[in-house]
Amino acid sequence: MPEFSIIIPVYHGERCVEQCIASLTTQSFGDFEILCVDDASEDGSAAVLSRLSEEDRRVRVIGLKRNGGCSRARRLGVLSSKGDYVLFADQDDAYAPGALQRLHDELAADPVDILAFDADVESVDGVEEEEVRGVREWMKAPQVRLSGRRVLDACFLDNEYGYSLWNKAYRGDMARCAFAATEDETVPLGEDNYAYFVLAYFAGSLRGVPGAPLYRYRYGAGFTGHGSMSLAAWRRTSTLAEAADLIRRFLERQGTWIEYEDVHAAARAHMVEYAFDHYRTEISEEDRAQALAIALEYWTYEEVLKGLARSAPGDLPLLVDARFGDDPARIELREWVEEQADALSRMDEIARARREEAARLRERYESSRAYRLGRKATAPLRLLRR
Repeated sequence: MPEFSIIIPVYHGERCVEQCIASLTTQSFGDFEILCVDDASEDGSAAVLSRLSEEDRRVRVIGLKRNGGCSRARRLGVLSSKGDYVLFADQDDAYAPGALQRLHDELAADPVDILAFDADVESVDGVEEEEVRGVREWMKAPQVRLSGRRVLDACFLDNEYGYSLWNKAYRGDMARCAFAATEDETVPLGEDNYAYFVLAYFAGSLRGVPGAPLYRYRYGAGFTGHGSMSLAAWRRTSTLAEAADLIRRFLERQGTWIEYEDVHAAARAHMVEYAFDHYRTEISEEDRAQALAIALEYWTYEEVLKGLARSAPGDLPLLVDARFGDDPARIELREWVEEQADALSRMDEIARARREEAARLRERYESSRAYRLGRKATAPLRLLRR
C-alpha cells in the first residue's frame, strides 16, 4: 500500500497535466500513486494519460464516459485510492521539489488527520498582485495544533485558515470515509467548500508545516481570477448556494444539524460574500439588474441584501426592483432605499480612504531604518517562538 495517493481530476488538460504529473514523478520520495480521473475529456488528455501510465506504473488512470464535473471525479479518485494519506492537485498546478519527502518526515514524526502546508501562488492571465497576495495569505497553514471540533470551527466559523483542498495531506481512511459520506452529485461551484467541510467534520486533529511552500498554485489559470463576468458565469457563481445546501443535507444525514447549524450559517455567509465580491468587481453596470434577479433564484432576499449592502450599496435600489417588481409599495420603498444606499456609499468611501491611509503609513514605517533595526534585534526571539 503506497504512503501517498495524489488525486488529479482531469478535464481538457492535454496541455498542462503532464507538467503536473512530472512534478510528482520526479520527487525524491517515491512511495506514492497518482490517480488521474479523466472526466470525459474531448481533447487529447486520454492519450497523454495513457502514455504516462505506461511510462510510470505509479500513474493510474480512471476514464469516465460521461462528464460529471470535478466534484464527482475527485470523489471517485479518493474512493479508489489505497494510500495511507491522500493529497490533491489541480491539473494546471504542481508540487514543489522535495514536497513529498517533507510531508513523509512530518507525518512520521507527528501524525495527524490533516497536515496543512503553505502554497506558492503564481499569477497568470493578468491577475492583479494584490489579489494574489490575498490568496497566498488565505492558503497559509495554521501554526497551531487543532483538535476535535476546532478543526472545523477554526476554518468555517472563525476564518483562522482556508478550506483549500490542495495544500493539505489527509489520513487515507478518514478521507475515504468522508468522501463516502458525500453525495455523488455534480457541484458546479464550491465543491472544495463542500468537500473540505466534510473532511474537517471527520478529522480529529490538524497541524501546519512551518517553512517553505510545498504546493504551486497557478491562480487565474482555471476558472479563478479577475476578469469580466458574463451573466452565464454569474449564474454559475450563484450556484454556490447548492454547495451550501449539500453541506446542510450532510449534517442532517449525520443527525447533527442543530449542533452544527452555526457553522453552516457561517460557511453559507462566506459563500454569499465571495459571490458579491465578484459582483462588485466583474459584473458590468448594464447587467447588474438582471444579475440580481438571478441571485434571488439561489439566495434568500435577506442574503442578497446583506451581500449587496457590503459590496455595492449603490445597487440596493436595483435589488428592490428585482424583488418587488410591480408592487405598488415599490416606488416608496425604492426612494427610501436610495437614501440609505447613498449613506452607505459615503461611509464606504470614508472607510476605504482610511484603510488606504493606514496602508501608506504602514509602508512608510516598515521601510524606515528604525523598523529594520527592530526586526534585526528581535530575530532571535522570533526563532525561539517557532
